[in-house]
Amino acid sequence: MPENLLLPIGDGAVFLVFTVVGLISHKDKFTPYHILVNFIPLTLSWFLIAVILDTYGKGGAVRVAANWLLAVLAGVAVRTWWVGSPNGRDLWVFLTVALVTNGAFLLVWRLAASRLLVRR
Repeated sequence: MPENLLLPIGDGAVFLVFTVVGLISHKDKFTPYHILVNFIPLTLSWFLIAVILDTYGKGGAVRVAANWLLAVLAGVAVRTWWVGSPNGRDLWVFLTVALVTNGAFLLVWRLAASRLLVRR
């Protein structure tokens, strides 16, 4: 796999794992619709912001962190608008969990990827 595809494919996989873990932990329906309605807002936000910030071109920890923060905020906002929940206090809890969990998943993935790319 070309190096320029490794990071975006891995990032997308991280968001899919987050989606699956979320659906399982909430005992939500596991249908293509439920997967997509949760996966698309975050993933689309991530890649749109990555284009704006040139995250894959210039890279760097600060750029990736900014991409993470903005994408999770935008993704949660779009998902909430799309499905109509959560609201009120639950929205803040959901946002916090999404930030922390996605941040941890991305950190682990990006550290592993940096080791893979160094070996090449």
